[in-house]
Amino acid sequence: MRSLLITSLIAAVLAFAAAWTVQGWRYGGKLSELRRGHEKAMSEQKLDLANQAAENLRLVRAAERNQRAQVDQALAAARGREDQLRRDVAAVRAQRDGLRDAADAAVRMAGESHSACLGRVAAFREVFDQCAARYGEVAERADQHASDLRTLIEAWPGPAAPPVPRMADSPAPQQE
Repeated sequence: MRSLLITSLIAAVLAFAAAWTVQGWRYGGKLSELRRGHEKAMSEQKLDLANQAAENLRLVRAAERNQRAQVDQALAAARGREDQLRRDVAAVRAQRDGLRDAADAAVRMAGESHSACLGRVAAFREVFDQCAARYGEVAERADQHASDLRTLIEAWPGPAAPPVPRMADSPAPQQE
Protein backbone atom coordinates (compact mmCIF):
# COMPACT_ATOMS: atom_id res chain seq x y z
CA MET A 1 0.00 0.00 0.00
CA ARG A 2 2.77 2.34 0.88
CA SER A 3 4.51 1.76 -2.40
CA LEU A 4 1.22 2.38 -4.20
CA LEU A 5 0.86 5.66 -2.36
CA ILE A 6 4.43 6.69 -3.21
CA THR A 7 3.94 5.64 -6.81
CA SER A 8 0.69 7.63 -6.98
CA LEU A 9 2.39 10.62 -5.39
CA ILE A 10 5.29 10.46 -7.84
CA ALA A 11 2.83 10.10 -10.74
CA ALA A 12 0.86 13.12 -9.46
CA VAL A 13 4.04 15.20 -9.07
CA LEU A 14 5.15 14.22 -12.58
CA ALA A 15 1.70 15.03 -13.99
CA PHE A 16 1.73 18.37 -12.18
CA ALA A 17 5.23 19.17 -13.50
CA ALA A 18 4.22 18.18 -17.04
CA ALA A 19 1.04 20.28 -16.88
CA TRP A 20 3.00 23.21 -15.46
CA THR A 21 5.55 22.96 -18.27
CA VAL A 22 2.88 22.72 -20.99
CA GLN A 23 1.01 25.70 -19.54
CA GLY A 24 4.29 27.66 -19.41
CA TRP A 25 4.85 26.91 -23.07
CA ARG A 26 1.32 28.01 -23.97
CA TYR A 27 1.53 31.26 -21.98
CA GLY A 28 5.03 31.92 -23.31
CA GLY A 29 3.74 31.54 -26.87
CA LYS A 30 0.84 33.89 -26.20
CA LEU A 31 3.17 36.41 -24.57
CA SER A 32 5.53 36.28 -27.58
CA GLU A 33 2.54 36.74 -29.90
CA LEU A 34 1.39 39.79 -27.93
CA ARG A 35 4.91 41.25 -28.00
CA ARG A 36 5.13 40.78 -31.77
CA GLY A 37 1.74 42.43 -32.23
CA HIS A 38 2.75 45.37 -30.02
CA GLU A 39 6.08 45.77 -31.84
CA LYS A 40 4.28 45.64 -35.19
CA ALA A 41 1.80 48.31 -34.08
CA MET A 42 4.65 50.48 -32.78
CA SER A 43 6.62 50.11 -36.02
CA GLU A 44 3.49 50.99 -38.07
CA GLN A 45 2.97 54.08 -35.91
CA LYS A 46 6.61 55.10 -36.36
CA LEU A 47 6.28 54.53 -40.11
CA ASP A 48 3.14 56.70 -40.19
CA LEU A 49 4.91 59.48 -38.29
CA ALA A 50 7.93 59.26 -40.58
CA ASN A 51 5.67 59.41 -43.66
CA GLN A 52 3.83 62.41 -42.23
CA ALA A 53 7.12 64.18 -41.48
CA ALA A 54 8.38 63.44 -45.02
CA GLU A 55 5.14 64.79 -46.54
CA ASN A 56 5.34 67.93 -44.40
CA LEU A 57 8.95 68.44 -45.44
CA ARG A 58 7.97 68.00 -49.10
CA LEU A 59 5.19 70.60 -48.70
CA VAL A 60 7.54 73.04 -46.96
CA ARG A 61 10.13 72.65 -49.72
CA ALA A 62 7.46 73.15 -52.39
CA ALA A 63 6.30 76.32 -50.61
CA GLU A 64 9.91 77.54 -50.43
CA ARG A 65 10.41 76.83 -54.15
CA ASN A 66 7.21 78.69 -55.01
CA GLN A 67 8.26 81.67 -52.86
CA ARG A 68 11.73 81.70 -54.42
CA ALA A 69 10.22 81.58 -57.91
CA GLN A 70 7.95 84.50 -57.00
CA VAL A 71 10.92 86.49 -55.69
CA ASP A 72 12.95 85.65 -58.81
CA GLN A 73 10.10 86.82 -61.07
CA ALA A 74 9.78 90.05 -59.10
CA LEU A 75 13.53 90.67 -59.34
CA ALA A 76 13.53 89.98 -63.10
CA ALA A 77 10.63 92.41 -63.55
CA ALA A 78 12.52 94.98 -61.44
CA ARG A 79 15.62 94.60 -63.63
CA GLY A 80 13.44 95.16 -66.70
CA ARG A 81 11.93 98.29 -65.16
CA GLU A 82 15.40 99.58 -64.23
CA ASP A 83 16.59 99.06 -67.81
CA GLN A 84 13.53 100.93 -69.11
CA LEU A 85 14.20 103.70 -66.57
CA ARG A 86 17.78 104.05 -67.79
CA ARG A 87 16.55 104.28 -71.39
CA ASP A 88 13.98 106.90 -70.38
CA VAL A 89 16.59 108.95 -68.50
CA ALA A 90 18.91 108.80 -71.50
CA ALA A 91 16.07 109.97 -73.77
CA VAL A 92 15.27 112.90 -71.43
CA ARG A 93 18.92 113.89 -71.35
CA ALA A 94 19.09 113.73 -75.15
CA GLN A 95 16.03 116.00 -75.41
CA ARG A 96 17.54 118.39 -72.88
CA ASP A 97 20.77 118.54 -74.86
CA GLY A 98 18.74 119.20 -78.02
CA LEU A 99 16.95 122.12 -76.37
CA ARG A 100 20.28 123.48 -75.17
CA ASP A 101 21.69 123.28 -78.70
CA ALA A 102 18.59 125.09 -80.01
CA ALA A 103 19.10 127.82 -77.42
CA ASP A 104 22.76 128.14 -78.44
CA ALA A 105 21.72 128.45 -82.07
CA ALA A 106 19.23 131.18 -81.16
CA VAL A 107 21.96 133.05 -79.29
CA ARG A 108 24.32 132.81 -82.25
CA MET A 109 21.62 134.11 -84.58
CA ALA A 110 20.82 137.03 -82.33
CA GLY A 111 24.27 138.45 -83.01
CA GLU A 112 26.27 141.06 -81.19
CA SER A 113 23.72 143.87 -81.39
CA HIS A 114 21.30 142.20 -79.14
CA SER A 115 23.39 142.02 -76.02
CA ALA A 116 20.35 142.26 -73.74
CA CYS A 117 18.74 139.36 -75.58
CA LEU A 118 21.95 137.40 -75.28
CA GLY A 119 22.10 137.98 -71.53
CA ARG A 120 18.53 136.76 -71.14
CA VAL A 121 19.14 133.70 -73.25
CA ALA A 122 22.29 132.89 -71.29
CA ALA A 123 20.40 133.26 -68.02
CA PHE A 124 17.58 131.14 -69.45
CA ARG A 125 20.03 128.48 -70.48
CA GLU A 126 21.66 128.37 -67.04
CA VAL A 127 18.34 128.15 -65.21
CA PHE A 128 17.03 125.61 -67.69
CA ASP A 129 20.10 123.41 -67.28
CA GLN A 130 19.85 123.51 -63.49
CA CYS A 131 16.11 122.73 -63.51
CA ALA A 132 16.43 119.98 -66.08
CA ALA A 133 19.27 118.32 -64.16
CA ARG A 134 17.40 118.55 -60.86
CA TYR A 135 14.10 117.34 -62.29
CA GLY A 136 15.88 114.48 -64.02
CA GLU A 137 17.48 113.39 -60.74
CA VAL A 138 14.18 113.62 -58.86
CA ALA A 139 12.35 111.69 -61.57
CA GLU A 140 15.02 109.01 -61.62
CA ARG A 141 14.91 108.57 -57.84
CA ALA A 142 11.11 108.51 -57.86
CA ASP A 143 11.05 105.87 -60.57
CA GLN A 144 13.64 103.78 -58.70
CA HIS A 145 11.59 104.06 -55.52
CA ALA A 146 8.42 103.02 -57.36
CA SER A 147 10.28 100.09 -58.92
CA ASP A 148 11.63 98.98 -55.53
CA LEU A 149 8.17 99.23 -54.01
CA ARG A 150 6.66 97.23 -56.84
CA THR A 151 9.40 94.59 -56.45
CA LEU A 152 8.64 94.23 -52.74
CA ILE A 153 4.91 93.98 -53.39
CA GLU A 154 5.37 91.37 -56.12
CA ALA A 155 7.81 89.33 -54.02
CA TRP A 156 5.58 89.35 -50.94
CA PRO A 157 3.56 86.13 -50.56
CA GLY A 158 -0.06 86.91 -51.19
CA PRO A 159 -3.32 85.09 -50.56
CA ALA A 160 -2.70 82.89 -53.62
CA ALA A 161 0.52 81.52 -52.06
CA PRO A 162 0.03 78.04 -50.59
CA PRO A 163 0.19 77.98 -46.79
CA VAL A 164 3.26 76.54 -45.16
CA PRO A 165 2.21 73.26 -43.51
CA ARG A 166 2.55 72.72 -39.79
CA MET A 167 4.44 69.81 -38.37
CA ALA A 168 2.29 67.30 -36.47
CA ASP A 169 1.61 68.23 -32.88
CA SER A 170 4.05 66.45 -30.67
CA PRO A 171 3.38 65.54 -27.07
CA ALA A 172 4.47 68.04 -24.46
CA PRO A 173 7.84 67.29 -22.86
CA GLN A 174 7.48 65.45 -19.61
CA GLN A 175 8.70 67.07 -16.42
CA GLU A 176 11.13 64.92 -14.48
